[in-house]
Amino acid sequence: MLFHWKLLSENLSAAARMPIMSVSGIVGINDPNNAALVSQRIDAQFRNSLAETLTETEKAFQLGFVSMSEAILVAVNAVSYVIIVIIMAVMANTMTSWR
Repeated sequence: MLFHWKLLSENLSAAARMPIMSVSGIVGINDPNNAALVSQRIDAQFRNSLAETLTETEKAFQLGFVSMSEAILVAVNAVSYVIIVIIMAVMANTMTSWR
């Protein structure tokens, strides 16, 4: 999704009465083996500030989204089972009181 950041920031800042900051960014590195070191240095640079960071690799970021979608699927399955039990209870009630 692309949007005009300055316009969004100004409108949200006015509504929330506080400055709005970017929530994500991308840093390219030449050697993937240095990802952990670069992440630690970025996090150390912003430690104890108003904009503390949680730096992670792109793979870890994507796995976070996959785990969130898994939780949604588990919730949908649980609701489906509850609906099936309710339908069976209504059916059993209808069958016993048919006479």
